[in-house]
Amino acid sequence: GLISTQGTCTQEIFKNIVVEHNSGLPSSGDAENPFIETFTLTPNPNSGVFELYIDLAKPSPIAVRVFDIQGVFIFSQPALSTTEEYTIPMNLNLSVGTYFVVLETANETQLKRIIVN
Repeated sequence: GLISTQGTCTQEIFKNIVVEHNSGLPSSGDAENPFIETFTLTPNPNSGVFELYIDLAKPSPIAVRVFDIQGVFIFSQPALSTTEEYTIPMNLNLSVGTYFVVLETANETQLKRIIVN
């Protein structure tokens, strides 16, 4: 929560924060070098229709999730076969705004911002 005071006026604001559990992906080995070699989202800005291009150092399962700017969960990509290169077409019914696409592997997590217009 946050309590703000100015003179004799006070305002309190509280927000719930949701902490998600790890998706439980198995370990794919050592991650000294970047495990996610490429994580590209195109086009950006878009209308909710875009593609993800992912290239990993070695084959690994992935998890892809989409959140809005306030951290509200929007979408999770169903499990895909384990490989080191992924091309994932996305066709989401999204309102105009900013969203985050989270790519999670056993060794590394990356986040990309998309703008829907």
